[in-house]
Amino acid sequence: MCLGIPVQVLECGEHFARCAGRNGEVRVDLSLVGQQLPGTWLMT
Repeated sequence: MCLGIPVQVLECGEHFARCAGRNGEVRVDLSLVGQQLPGTWLMT
């Protein structure tokens, strides 16, 4: 079973974004979705 966790983009680079979720901050690979604006929600 897969579990998606929603996170909100805090700042975005070319390939990775720093995001905040309920368990703190995480680094998210953006290879599949491309650059995102700060404030965007992603399902990780």
